[in-house]
This record gives sequence, structure tokens and C-alpha cells, in this order.
Amino acid sequence: MHIKSISKKRGYVFIESLIVFLFVLAIVNLSIKIIYNNYIKSQNFKTYRDLYTLEVEEERVLEVINTLAEDNKLDQKELLQKVSKKKSEDYPELKSLKFEYKDGSYYLTRQKENSVMYIELKKNEIGNKAYFTPTTYKTKYIYIKE
Repeated sequence: MHIKSISKKRGYVFIESLIVFLFVLAIVNLSIKIIYNNYIKSQNFKTYRDLYTLEVEEERVLEVINTLAEDNKLDQKELLQKVSKKKSEDYPELKSLKFEYKDGSYYLTRQKENSVMYIELKKNEIGNKAYFTPTTYKTKYIYIKE
């Protein structure tokens, strides 16, 4: 009669199950890292210019600017005055947004207490019509010394 050793089989089964468990654990850990890194990348913006959306209020003011700039007959000062007048008539709640001309560029600015956010607007002309598009969509709020 030959007696088989059962303890040896149990040891191999334990080692095999341990290897399978560690393999599954490594795969789960790797997949969690990949999913988490993709989530962080989707939520993280490398620069503030990566935000390529305008807020609703900014879109409304840009629409007013483009409707008044269509005929392309207005000079710079007239355009600024008419836009501010039309904006105050159509959207009186948008007092913090202003259309300005500084340093050779048009800007849509949003004032918050003592800081300003700038959205640069580029003037595009096709034939005899002009329209504005945002070039640098947003800057951070820049503190103004008073």
C-alpha cells in the first residue's frame, strides 16, 4: 500500500490560488490607475486657455457686438458706444461685462470686485461684413491696483 501525502497537494493549491489572486489584484490595480488617470486628465486643464467655451452672458454680448458690427461702416468709437448702449437696453443685468478697445485689440471684459477677466476678440472681415470671434477665450481674473 502506498499512502499519498495530502499536505503537498494543499500547498500547491494554496500557491496556485495565491498566484491567481495576485494576478487578478495586479490587473484590477492597473485598470483602476488607468481609469483614474484618464478621469484626472479629462478634469484637468493644462492652461486656462484650454477652456474653449463662453458663458451665456458672454455669448449674448458677443451676439450684440456681431449684429452691430455686420455693416462694417462704424468706426471704433461709434462701435463701442453703440454696443454699450444696445447691451444696456437689451440686457441691463449684464453690467459687469464691457466691450473695450485696448492696445490695438478688442476685448470683452468681466469685472468682479477689483479684478478683471479679459476675453480677446478678433475682428474678421469677409467682403463688406465684419464679425468678432474670441481668440484667447479667457484669462484669469487680473487684480487691479487702485
